[in-house]
Amino acid sequence: MAGDAQPVPAGAHVRHYVSGILARFLRASPLGELKPDHVHTARSKGLRKRDVVGRHVMCNALLPFVTIVGLMVANFIGGGVVTESVFTYPGLARLLIQAISTRDYSADPAAASFSSWWCSC
Repeated sequence: MAGDAQPVPAGAHVRHYVSGILARFLRASPLGELKPDHVHTARSKGLRKRDVVGRHVMCNALLPFVTIVGLMVANFIGGGVVTESVFTYPGLARLLIQAISTRDYSADPAAASFSSWWCSC
């Protein structure tokens, strides 16, 4: 039975750790954006709370979140490349490296999108 076990991709181990960090960051960032003066001014002008949060708070709160997500995805892909190269494990990062070296431009975005989707599930 041990020979039937499938190895778990490297991103599967890390996604629980990362989801906690991103959830905490996504909660703290909008809470910090509720305090500036432009939010109080928009609310005092009579805008609904939903409009203030949607237009003024979330636009400013999502910018650092998107930056961190992009850096984490790049870090995962780089870590997967190193892990799969050192342990000669055939995986998605190896496919990405082969696609880059052979200039297969259709496989590059597909491998990157799939790996980012897999880490976020």
